[in-house]
Amino acid sequence: MKNKKVCIIDYGMGNIHSVYNALATLNCEPVVIHKKEELNNADAFILPGVGAFPKAINNLSKLHLIEEIKKQVLVKKKNILGICLGMQLFANSSEEGGFNEGLSLVPGKVIDLSKKVKIRVPHIGWNSLKISNDAKIFNRIPSGQDFYFVHRYFYQCDSKYILADTEYGITFTSAIQYNNIYGVQFHPERSHTMGLRLLQNFIDLI
Repeated sequence: MKNKKVCIIDYGMGNIHSVYNALATLNCEPVVIHKKEELNNADAFILPGVGAFPKAINNLSKLHLIEEIKKQVLVKKKNILGICLGMQLFANSSEEGGFNEGLSLVPGKVIDLSKKVKIRVPHIGWNSLKISNDAKIFNRIPSGQDFYFVHRYFYQCDSKYILADTEYGITFTSAIQYNNIYGVQFHPERSHTMGLRLLQNFIDLI
């Protein structure tokens, strides 16, 4: 059986090598792309992200990737997984660096965690998930499992999109789903065995 082609979208803001290396150990064919024409050949996408929301949106725009991502995901119904900043880009907007429009793939907005908590921000390190939905992306992953986080903003959205949340001064959204669109605030590529299991679950959904 031919391996599924999972394209990692490289827009200059992600842990590309870590994500690629994680996927390379699984049952798929990872490919790093940065041209909009290359998206058409993918079976599914991963949008990683580390850094600032405004620069990320600007980079996607300069590469003419925004409309093509929407076409592939919303029209052709290909699955996409956003990781950390990649998930936050799915929102309607972010308050990071002032008001910035997002991709508007999953209704919601990105909020500064430091305005909501009195403990150290950014939130860095291992923390557990409370899985509130039996989504297939969490197949064989128990609620209470730890994953690795690095972030200072969080995704605020309707509970119907939330697959899991995490406690850090407040309860914040740590995983979302809207149809074929998935997002995680943590880094599965840095979360050892359970992180790899989540990535394999995503591949199995293709």
